[in-house]
Amino acid sequence: IAAADTDVVRAELGRRRAARGADEPRAALEFTSVDFDESVLVREIVDRHPGIALAGTTAASVCAGPGHFSEDAVQVVLLGGPGLSAASGRVDRIEDPVDRGTLLQRAGGWRDGLLFVFPVTGVATGEFLDALRASAPPGLLVVGGGSGRHPLTRERPRQFDRGGSSTAGCAWLHLSGAEVRAEVCEGWRPVGPRIRVDDSDGAVVRSLDGRTALEVYRHYLGDHARPAFEFPLALETGGGEGMVLRVPTRYDEERGDVHFGAPVPVGAYVQICEATAPALLGACRDGASRIASGGSPGLLLNISCNARRGLLGTRTDQEWEIPSEHLPGVALAGFHAFAEFAPIRRGGAVQHHNETLVQVAIGRSAGGSSSVDVVDVPSTALLERKLARAEAHRRSLETIKANHAQLLRTLRDELDAERERSEALLLNILPSPIAEELKRDGRVEPVFVDDASVLFTDFKGFTAAAMTMSPDEVVARLNECFTAFDQIVAEHGLEKLKTIGDAYMCAGGLLDDGRDHARRAILAAFAMRDWIDAWNRQPAREG
Repeated sequence: IAAADTDVVRAELGRRRAARGADEPRAALEFTSVDFDESVLVREIVDRHPGIALAGTTAASVCAGPGHFSEDAVQVVLLGGPGLSAASGRVDRIEDPVDRGTLLQRAGGWRDGLLFVFPVTGVATGEFLDALRASAPPGLLVVGGGSGRHPLTRERPRQFDRGGSSTAGCAWLHLSGAEVRAEVCEGWRPVGPRIRVDDSDGAVVRSLDGRTALEVYRHYLGDHARPAFEFPLALETGGGEGMVLRVPTRYDEERGDVHFGAPVPVGAYVQICEATAPALLGACRDGASRIASGGSPGLLLNISCNARRGLLGTRTDQEWEIPSEHLPGVALAGFHAFAEFAPIRRGGAVQHHNETLVQVAIGRSAGGSSSVDVVDVPSTALLERKLARAEAHRRSLETIKANHAQLLRTLRDELDAERERSEALLLNILPSPIAEELKRDGRVEPVFVDDASVLFTDFKGFTAAAMTMSPDEVVARLNECFTAFDQIVAEHGLEKLKTIGDAYMCAGGLLDDGRDHARRAILAAFAMRDWIDAWNRQPAREG
């Protein structure tokens, strides 16, 4: 960034430090736009607070306070107070088992507290998180967010601590001596049925329930070129933990694969779901309410998925306004990430999430305090970037609208098809007037019939003949005969009642005023007999 912009941030940090006086912070979290030079700000913080533990990451956008977020800002969260201790560091390459070993070894020794992790997102993230999950003891709360950037920016996301930065690693910060809680907020509803993952490779899903993953998605959404992040997969984690979301990131037209933002294992059960703005905000409200029920924290840190920002659009600010309503006076901070990490339930293991909001509450240690410094840096270049991003958001909203229109058409077609199948089944079981009454009123009034004719049929020697045939052949032959009987019954104005094994039962005079039902029943019996005689004379019929 330009020197003048850096000077603005440095001056603001100095002014805030003077206002705090002797209250020396123990730890710092820094979240910044990828266009900022974080090393300048890290040096500034370390020079002013030599013993401070520091970790941070670039973000898709930076958020703090009710109704405020920016794609071109830096945010510094300072934590301090008696009893609070902190340690920080950075893994240069999370895919290297040796490199990440130091963090895993230290995590195994922390019996409690809070561990923030800010890793790069990619192929190695799942393996890194699996190793961290295996190393962390049950009392250690592990939360964090994947390094991010704005989609229109080509700079690679970075992870940094007080010693430097990397683009393939993980910055981390451990806190102890303060009460910590976390809530996972999703907000989705199922669209399709629960299906099994037949074939996948990490985050690439090839086959779902006998079809390519792309076929399953396009069944609901149509032939859209862009993956629809508003329709993620809900993935069962196993062990009764619950479900996590997987957001689609791209399609492979030739192979039919769908790439997701995190691993989807073979054999897992998934469900396509829909994430809507009201559901997302409702989940945010529920999470804030649960945190408030446990007492007011000193700081609430929101780690929200960048995909949620795209879904919420102009309502993005409400993810920060809603918690402030439940937690008045509490400092609010956070950022939009490329992945989210937190346990689904309290005391559970850390999970890899997409399209999720993680709310982290840090209570005041004895006499402690928290503060949030947010500095927007105005310039002509930043305004031009904001205009370009607004245009990109507009195009994204148009695509979302088209996706929802296709989804509604597909669901309507499926509903119509299910209705037709249900009606056909009813008509196969019940006479048409009875079926209509049942659909209309939900019940059928009993009717007394003064005069009716009942017709039974039975196949002579059926038991002996059936013993010489396979079950499939028995069912097929009965179906052929009864289908012909259905047609004869309909032609003679009778009503089919039921079949019992090889017996067929129908009646006349139940639903009509005609007095010739006995004659029609006799004529139908003759027609059935003649059809059976002709059927038995066919060359393929023996016995």
